[in-house]
Parts: sequence; C-alpha cells; structure tokens
Amino acid sequence: MGSFPTANSNYFFDLDGGSELGGTTFLLKTGSLDPSQMKTATLGSSFTSQFSVQYEDSQSQLRELLFLPMITEEKAVFYFPQIGDGIAGSGAFKTNLVFVNTGEENDVEIQFFNSDGTPMNIALSNLGTASEFSLSLSPNQSISVETPGQGPLKVGYAKVETSPGIGGTAVFSYSENGVIYFEAGVPASARSRDFTLYMDASGQSRNTGLAVVNTGDTDTNPIFKLYDSEFRHIGSCVRT
Repeated sequence: MGSFPTANSNYFFDLDGGSELGGTTFLLKTGSLDPSQMKTATLGSSFTSQFSVQYEDSQSQLRELLFLPMITEEKAVFYFPQIGDGIAGSGAFKTNLVFVNTGEENDVEIQFFNSDGTPMNIALSNLGTASEFSLSLSPNQSISVETPGQGPLKVGYAKVETSPGIGGTAVFSYSENGVIYFEAGVPASARSRDFTLYMDASGQSRNTGLAVVNTGDTDTNPIFKLYDSEFRHIGSCVRT
C-alpha cells in the first residue's frame, strides 16, 4: 500500500471496495468506539487526512475500512524534451508548439531551459524574447507559437504548467532557403520512471532519435535497453 499526500485532498476511496456499505451512511471513527467519539458521514464527503470506518457486517462482525485521500490535480505538468532553433550549416531549425484546450478557459505557462538546466532565452512568435511565457486559451481553442529559426543553433527543452484539459505537441522543421525539407511532430511527455518506445533504423536514410530530461533535483544515470522485433535483448548502455 502506498502513501498519499494530504494537500488539496477532496475525495476518498475505499481500498476494500466498500460493497457492504452499499453507499449508505457510515460511522467515522475518530479515536475509539465510544459513541461520543463517533460521527456520521456519507461516501463522497470531503476530508483532509486518512481515516478508518468501523461497521458491522451482515454477520454482526465488527469490520474496519481504511480510506485515503485521493488527490485532485489542479495543475498539469508536461515537458517537451527537445527544443531546437537556429541555423545549422546551410539550413534552419524551428520548433512550433501547438496547444489545444478541451476544458474551460485556462492559462499555459511555458519555461524554456538549456540542456544543462539553466534558463534559455528564446524568441516566440510575436511574444518577444524571454525564457518564460504565458498564454491564455479559451474553451476548445487551439494556438500555435513558433521559434524564428534564426541566429546560432539553440538546443534545450520546455516545461509546461497548465490545466489537465490542455494538451500539446512540438513540431520540428528543417528548411533551406525557405523550403521545408522535413517536419516531425512529437507529443508532450509527462514524467515517468520507465517507458518503452518504437525505434527504426535503416542505414543512413532512417534513424530514431530520443531526447530525455531529468526533472528531478539530483543526478541520475538512465539505462537504455535495446530489443529487436522478437523482444530479444540486443544491448544496453548507461548515460551519465
């Protein structure tokens, strides 16, 4: 059984299912079985810490249920692990961030970082140059903001804080003399301890790239494992 924080807790769920309660009023134990220390509550009431419920089952046996707070997320945090902008050789890289709001009106806070985790100043559409930007999206609205593809090449990542109803995609493009040679769209990523992705490599014509961001406060050494289409382990490596 994992532990749950109590901040911003609004609802509770019953780890044992609660079928015998049948959705009726139950007794909330606050310290003992003394009637003066008991109070009633209904399933779905709001509490701010874990509690247990004592009740009698159909055989008059005293039973206890443990309830823990379920966290209601007020903010959604996701990342674009790769942001590229600027001139490289004879071509230019741009990154276009596309956001879609399927909920109520909400703000989108974007922070840009260099690969070493320091703030990265970058130009974004008509919003000027900064390392942090704020957008506002109306219900069902979509919006896109793009880097200019000018100056020395910059590479980093972006962190986005918004509401759970907003999603995002980064579209990378490479162009020469104003002609776009390729584009690739990559959905925003939530934090994860482990993940699996498809890769493909075909000589020099096709390869798979992977960008990883450490969102924690300590150093980490990610392990990468490669498998073939039959799930045979080909090799592993550790990056520091």
